[in-house]
Amino acid sequence: ARRKGVARALMAEVESRARELRRGLIYLDTEAGSGAEGFYRALGYTCIGGLPEYACSPRGEWRANAIYYKTLF
Repeated sequence: ARRKGVARALMAEVESRARELRRGLIYLDTEAGSGAEGFYRALGYTCIGGLPEYACSPRGEWRANAIYYKTLF
């Protein structure tokens, strides 16, 4: 299902629902260096850093995470 707009549509719904609930900040984190980072940046999220050895890869390797946020209003 990659590159078919499913994730973008889900994120649009998350942001829409957050606005309805008067939530002004969305916070996300992912494995540093993953494809999700480019996706989050393309949606207007800002990276504020990460923590070393915080995320565990599917192969059981510990890696840094990347923390992103977006203000909605």
